[in-house]
Amino acid sequence: MLSLSLLLFIPILAVGADSKDDGHQAANPVYRALVADGLVIEGKTFAFPLPLLRDGQTAETQQEILRGLLESERKVAEFLRDSVSAPFILKLKDETTTSSLVRRADLWFAVRASLDDIDLEALSRNSAEAKPIEVGNMRFESRLLGAGELEARGIAVPKSDASSKTLLIHQTGRLLDRIHVEGTDMMVASRTPNSWVIAARTDRRFDEVPKAANQWWPIVRRGGKEEAGATHPFPGGASYVTITRLASDPNVLVAEAHFSFAEPRAWFDGAPILRSKISLIAQDQIRQLRRDLAKRKERPRTEKP
Repeated sequence: MLSLSLLLFIPILAVGADSKDDGHQAANPVYRALVADGLVIEGKTFAFPLPLLRDGQTAETQQEILRGLLESERKVAEFLRDSVSAPFILKLKDETTTSSLVRRADLWFAVRASLDDIDLEALSRNSAEAKPIEVGNMRFESRLLGAGELEARGIAVPKSDASSKTLLIHQTGRLLDRIHVEGTDMMVASRTPNSWVIAARTDRRFDEVPKAANQWWPIVRRGGKEEAGATHPFPGGASYVTITRLASDPNVLVAEAHFSFAEPRAWFDGAPILRSKISLIAQDQIRQLRRDLAKRKERPRTEKP
């Protein structure tokens, strides 16, 4: 839901189409659906591109792709440098439906880490134990829906195997002390030898499920007290993140994210208030990830006798 998917995927890291993309297409149904069919919000379809960096590309091809994205060798070197403050690329675009703006974003950044640092069990554990994220006068929380909770609601428990894992995650956001929004996403993570894909989309089966519904309401203040206003359906959103090991350096991972989410006009009357926070959220979470990775590298040295 909204940019929550992006916010959640970045901390998890700390833990032109061709046939080379078949591994994730086969193992990750959410990713496959997004790049093949797009996302439908209020009757309008929003296409998702294939990632620029994909399995099977040579080091020369990847370097050429990065040059095209960043426009020069110097900027590529800056993008890949081992620094908390290394730049990231963020492109924003707005589209519309009958009653919502659809905020869309494309994001690229690099980190120094091993692809093997990310594993399926850590993905489940981090999703279940995720701490609240606060940034830009907004607060986001998430919880993993367990087997017992799903079975009680008559929803099949997702199956996982060695190459992919499916999770159902309920997320809640408080936006600028004005809007409460929540929704349940189906998230699928898949792995090939050289990349990960983590894809998520609002699961419409939960539209009216108690304690896991896709809904929002205004936060109303009366006499110094907060109250929940009228409840409305949340149109939802979707995203995917690829994490690709560079062929030229296996210790460099490039993350590429594409996401779209509905922002009902009733939230902020179409003003770009929430849009203006996306860059701040991305910078905050990317830098925190890089700090966490740096601490992990230092820990073995400091723990030696």
